[in-house]
Amino acid sequence: MTKDKSVEHLFQELTCDNNQQQQQQEKPFHVVLVDIEKAANDYIIRCVEKPLERNSEELNFVALSYRWGELHETSVDTQVGYTASITSFDLKDFQILCQMMMKEPDLKSIKYVWVDAICVDQTNYERRKATIHQMSNIYERAT
Repeated sequence: MTKDKSVEHLFQELTCDNNQQQQQQEKPFHVVLVDIEKAANDYIIRCVEKPLERNSEELNFVALSYRWGELHETSVDTQVGYTASITSFDLKDFQILCQMMMKEPDLKSIKYVWVDAICVDQTNYERRKATIHQMSNIYERAT
């Protein structure tokens, strides 16, 4: 390989990396949310991934936070590729909360809940880091 070709090759690699980074930045962050209706009626935790866009009128969710570790660990299959480990609240209490939200007239339009114990993938460093960087946007977008 000549010097010109090696520089050209490096330039192509850097250009590809920059293009990939730019494409990733252009894609909206997908937030993991719990489906309130499934939790309330079917007693299952079913998560969905939705783009966290500022202009999205249809993305109605509330955000909850919790205290760390007071109960025995409960594992929950989020149905979006990871298992959440919950030690801060009882799932039955969470399901009751979802049932109450569905009955409350002012909250009926809210379809999802973001709760950090479930919606932050603790098993995937990159995903966890990305979610932590979006925390202010998540709380800002919450209803």
